Amino acid sequence: MRFFKDPSNNPLLLLLLLVIIIVSIFIIASQSRGIGFMAGPAQCVGLPPSVTIKKPVAATVITAGTSFAVKWSACDAPGPYTVSLIKAGSGFATVLGTTATVNNKSLTVTIDPTSTPPGSYYVTVASATLTVGTSEIFTVNSSYIPLTCTNPGASGAVRYCNEIFDESEIVVTSGITYSTIASTNLTFDLYTPPLSDTATNRPLEIFFPGGGGTAEGGAAPCGQAARLGYVCMSGIYRNDNSIPGFSSTEQKRATSDMHALIRFARLHASEYRIDPNKIMLAGVSAGGTTALEAATTGDNLDSTNWFPTSDPLINRTNATYSNGDIVPSWSCMAKSNSGAPMVSTNTLADAKDPPTVLFLGGLDLTHGWTCATGEVFTAALSVLGVPSYFQCFPGSDHSLNEDDAIDAVVIPMAYEELIVESCPQEYSGLSKIQ
Repeated sequence: MRFFKDPSNNPLLLLLLLVIIIVSIFIIASQSRGIGFMAGPAQCVGLPPSVTIKKPVAATVITAGTSFAVKWSACDAPGPYTVSLIKAGSGFATVLGTTATVNNKSLTVTIDPTSTPPGSYYVTVASATLTVGTSEIFTVNSSYIPLTCTNPGASGAVRYCNEIFDESEIVVTSGITYSTIASTNLTFDLYTPPLSDTATNRPLEIFFPGGGGTAEGGAAPCGQAARLGYVCMSGIYRNDNSIPGFSSTEQKRATSDMHALIRFARLHASEYRIDPNKIMLAGVSAGGTTALEAATTGDNLDSTNWFPTSDPLINRTNATYSNGDIVPSWSCMAKSNSGAPMVSTNTLADAKDPPTVLFLGGLDLTHGWTCATGEVFTAALSVLGVPSYFQCFPGSDHSLNEDDAIDAVVIPMAYEELIVESCPQEYSGLSKIQ
C-alpha cells in the first residue's frame, strides 16, 4: 500500500512517469508539425490543411488590381505550391502564382483587372501531390466585361450578343392577361423572334416600364431583346402616380405583380419556347425599382416581413403547377435604368440574389437619387457576394439617354450570365427546374 501512497519514495515509478510524459510531448509535437505519429503525414492531426486570405479590407471584397496575401498549412507536403483563382459556379479559373521554394506557405498575389470579370470567387492551393484546400468565397470588384460577346448589339452572327433578326421580323402580340387581381386584368405585350425561328429554351426578359406607363413603353427594349434572339414580355403593373416616390404599399404590390408575371412565364414556358431557368428582370424608373425589388425578394415571397399576408392585394396568382408544386419566382439577372432600390436591398437581399446592374444619372432630381445611391446599393450586394455593377452618368438626368453605353455593359453581361454560365445555381432561391 505504501508503494502507491508515496510515489516519491519509489524511483522506478518516478522514472516511468517521466518516460510517459516525454513520449506524450513527442506525440503532440509530431502531430502539430503535420508529420503524424504512427499514422503518416496525411492525417495532419492538430494542424489540418487550410487556406486563409489576408484581405486588404475587412469586408469580403477584393478589388481587382489590389495585392493580397494567401497563407496555408499543408501537412508538410513538398511544394512548390500553386495558387489559383476560381469563379464560383462557372468554369472560369486562372493561376495567380506559384511559390519559388518548396517550403514556402504563403504568397502575395494580385487579381488581373484586365481579364477577371466581377463575381464570387474562391482561392485554391495545391502542390504536385496534395490539394491543400480552398478559401472562403469572396467578391471580386472589377470593371472588366468578358469579351465572349464582342460587338454587342450590332448586326452579326452570334445570337444573344448580336442582332440576328431585323426589326420587321419581330412578332408582337399585345394584351395577354397574366393575372387578375381585385377585378383588374394585368396584361403584357409579347415580343418574339420571327415564327420561322426554330430555337427552343430561349432566355426571357421581363420588362416593366416607368410608373404610369403602358405595356407599349417596352417597345424599344423588348424589340431589341427579340432582335438579339430573346423572348421579351413588357408588362403593366399596379402603380399609383398620385403617391409621391412610389409608396411602400404600392411598391410591394408592384413587386408582387412582377413575381406573378415570372410565375406565369414559367407556367407557359413550353408554349412560348422559353427556358424557365433563364429569366432576366429589367425596367426603367419605377419599373427599374420593381425589377431590383423582385430580384432581391425572389426567395422571400411569403415573408410576412415584406409581403404581408394581411394585404389581400399582394399578387399571389399563378402560384402552383398542375401537380400542386410551387412555381418559383427567382431570376438570373436584374437591370434597372433610373430606378434605385428603395427598401428590400438592405433588408431582404442575400447571397442567392442574381447579378444586378444599375444605371443612374448624376442630375436625376426626380427622386433625389445621386451617384452615392448606386454606390451604397452595389456595396450592400458585394458584401453578400452578389455580382453587381453600377455606372453613374454625372451629366444625365432621369431620362438617362445613354443607350449605347448601357448596351455595351448589359448585353455582354447578360450573355455571360444567361448563356455562357447558364444561370449558375448559386443565384437561384430554389432548385433549377428540370
